[in-house]
Amino acid sequence: MSLNAHAATNIGGGVIANQTWTVSGSPYIIAGDIIIPAASTLTIEPGVQVLFASTDAMGGGDDANRVELVVHGTLAVTGDASAPVVFSPEFSTSPGAWYGIVVADSTSVAVSIQHAEIHYARFGITHKAPITNTLVQDTVITHSQTAGFYVSAGTPP
Repeated sequence: MSLNAHAATNIGGGVIANQTWTVSGSPYIIAGDIIIPAASTLTIEPGVQVLFASTDAMGGGDDANRVELVVHGTLAVTGDASAPVVFSPEFSTSPGAWYGIVVADSTSVAVSIQHAEIHYARFGITHKAPITNTLVQDTVITHSQTAGFYVSAGTPP
């Protein structure tokens, strides 16, 4: 689960619009909920590690106590077999240490997660979008507290 760190990028939370996260900025340490708004894209390149705090500095979202990655726009996770993108808690190895990735209830949401690992979330991925372009491929979700992939709306493949 651990990757070699190059640098640390601290993100307090809030809106993440049109960014690319690279291995040179990894690990990305997330202190509060982050939101990808409609018409914006977050691209995460191979080998990036995204670490989530055990408490939510933003105190909002679906769970005011756990950090969430909420997608209203586009999330493109482009890991590869030799360098997956890893989502995990910063320090904890307890299931439910962070909330997970939320595919929000928006008609403009698009999510592609390829060659990733999602560890110790409450829900690895929560799918709430009635209409979406969602692809999750070659991805491992482990140690989820409630569910690895939870669908409350829509019909993801």
